[in-house]
Amino acid sequence: MRTNRQWIGTSKWVYRSLKDYDEEFANQFVKAFDIFYKTGNKGQVIELADNVLQPFGGKLFDGFSLGKR
Repeated sequence: MRTNRQWIGTSKWVYRSLKDYDEEFANQFVKAFDIFYKTGNKGQVIELADNVLQPFGGKLFDGFSLGKR
């Protein structure tokens, strides 16, 4: 939401803000976290986060390393 200059909301307003901005994404968000909270499977949450971060270079910035060799 911040990258699109939208208010992110808090608590119950997070979903409302997401839905107002992008209903399909809001539904994906709810589904991913619903599965995680019910089963502990974090795969869809990770996929959702990866998709959100992709336009900004992904999880790790270019040149990232945990150490030099």
